[in-house]
Amino acid sequence: MDLDLRNVSLLEDVGNSSSEVQCDLPQKTLVELRLVLVGFIGTFVSTMSILENLLLLYMFTTRPHFRSTPLYYMSWLACNDIIICVSYILLMSVYNVMVDYTQSLQLYFMVHFYVRPMFAISIVSMTASSFLMVAAALERCFRTIDRTRQLWSWMSANRRTVAICAVLIGVISRGSIFFEMHLQHQEECEGTFMEYQVVLNTELISQPLYAFYRFYIRNILTVVLPFIILAVCNAVIVYRLKKRTTSAVINDDKAVCHMPMIQRQTERINNHRTAVRKQDSAVALQSATRMLVLIVLSYLVARSLDVVITVWEYIDDESLLAQDEFYTIAVDLISLLTVFSSAFRLPIYSLCNDAIADELKLIMHNFIFCVREKAFEARNGSLTVWSERFLAKSGGVERSTVVSSSPYVDTIIIGNNNNNITSNNNNGSPFHSVAILSASTAEDEEDENVVLFL
Repeated sequence: MDLDLRNVSLLEDVGNSSSEVQCDLPQKTLVELRLVLVGFIGTFVSTMSILENLLLLYMFTTRPHFRSTPLYYMSWLACNDIIICVSYILLMSVYNVMVDYTQSLQLYFMVHFYVRPMFAISIVSMTASSFLMVAAALERCFRTIDRTRQLWSWMSANRRTVAICAVLIGVISRGSIFFEMHLQHQEECEGTFMEYQVVLNTELISQPLYAFYRFYIRNILTVVLPFIILAVCNAVIVYRLKKRTTSAVINDDKAVCHMPMIQRQTERINNHRTAVRKQDSAVALQSATRMLVLIVLSYLVARSLDVVITVWEYIDDESLLAQDEFYTIAVDLISLLTVFSSAFRLPIYSLCNDAIADELKLIMHNFIFCVREKAFEARNGSLTVWSERFLAKSGGVERSTVVSSSPYVDTIIIGNNNNNITSNNNNGSPFHSVAILSASTAEDEEDENVVLFL
């Protein structure tokens, strides 16, 4: 069975070889276990991953300074992850599990009309994601090797072109899967679960040349090859960074040891000052590299089972298909590990990259403020407050400005991180900014102090 087609329950087109038409829905194994594994756990993880990647996509597209770094590939990756997780819910959770568990005929008819395009789009997105990570890993790997600095310079200057090529590879290598299946209507089974079937296009896949393409070109190129490239790049990056750090320390110590005492002390001080000046750039580079290594490692863990099953299918297909329950759970785990991998990206970004963590905090801070502001406006219709915030890049200070157009506001006090307002909230931490508004209502004409914690 082909690697791509095992994620959806497809039936081979045997209508021409048998005169008897089966109208009963084939019984599936491990329905309750798959309901928990795919229907509950997989759907929850996919939903969280969609929300996380929407946040990442918003951050990468609204922060121009990320576009000039290898994080540019991560914006494309976030978009692909959203497509993959939506496809997982529609294909695995709804089509493969919920239909079998609920036995809903209406749901069964509905999902059959989006299976083909959605399945093809999801496979293309998974392949494009693999090559986007390959591009990011190669760029970082080329930077750590002196002989490949020119390749690194070219890739860093043409990231958009490289990203488009990664997506095109996914479309060219996997897009043909759309034509490997078609929706078949059986009039003899009208009103039953077998009225519509997604069946294999046996006329196409039985061609020797196409069979060669399916395994040697498609599976090797899009599954095994990215796995090997990412594993090698990860090993090279980690090795080069350790070697560079160790050699730098040894060379500094050797140079200092061969100097007179006074000169040695002076040189140590100068080395310390130089190290302090280079600390920020070195930490940023190490953080970015650590982040990429963890992203690639999560991908390798998620795809390792996929590679094993692919090789097993090629070596001994019959023995694998004979173990029906194992094969079913293995296929579900492959898809589940894929969405787990995409869900782990935001925690990895936040833990390994301070710039991303700060931007995410700022976005969430602004979002929470907007929610509170709208709730405040709903309770106080006569008072309208707008806020404008920006991040002071020089000092990393978040500043807030509050402006009011209400005729009832006569006092505004503005505060930020560096002001003298030291009031604490319930958690004991200082407020980022405080606006104290002296407002009055038209009905009782009594002053009422309103405090906004921004």
